[in-house]
Amino acid sequence: MTTSCFNLLPHRTWARRRRQFTCAWAAGLSGLLSLGLVAAWAWTCESRLAGWQRDNAHLERAIAALDAELAQRTQLSTELAALQLRHRGLVRLQAERRRPALLLQELSRLLPEGAGFTRVQQSGKAIHLAGRARSNGEISQLLRALGDSPWLAEPRLGEIVWTRGPSVDGRATPVAVFQLSVQWRDAPLDDRMTPEPET
Repeated sequence: MTTSCFNLLPHRTWARRRRQFTCAWAAGLSGLLSLGLVAAWAWTCESRLAGWQRDNAHLERAIAALDAELAQRTQLSTELAALQLRHRGLVRLQAERRRPALLLQELSRLLPEGAGFTRVQQSGKAIHLAGRARSNGEISQLLRALGDSPWLAEPRLGEIVWTRGPSVDGRATPVAVFQLSVQWRDAPLDDRMTPEPET
């Protein structure tokens, strides 16, 4: 005897199929949403990375421009320092060439009446003077004038020897023979006063 099996409750099968379909559809939708979120996150990261790379490239160009400007300024500073050094050398050379004339001009300007030089000797910046005067007052006046000169400094009196000078009206006149030394002063150009020749 054969028995046939009939599904008397088909709604259970239909319900199971609907649940499977719903689960599959939900899983697919979740997968699609997950892929969309991952793609959006990747696109956001790529956009930020591209922005950072553009900013870095801009900063690198700005740094390169600043480095070039700094190098140019350094080169200009070096050239300016070399020109200033050369200028100082030319000024010093010109001052060395003018020193003998300025020295004689200054000594003639400072020499008081009644005194005179018999010897002027220069060794570097040291200047040795010898001369004659009628009194100690004239020698003191000469020392003060040498100390106040913008070109001369540190006047030092060596010795004073009194001798008989040429006779006037049959009488011998006493004369003070002195020796002194002084230093040449290299004053800044703005502070120097060029001695004016006496007329």
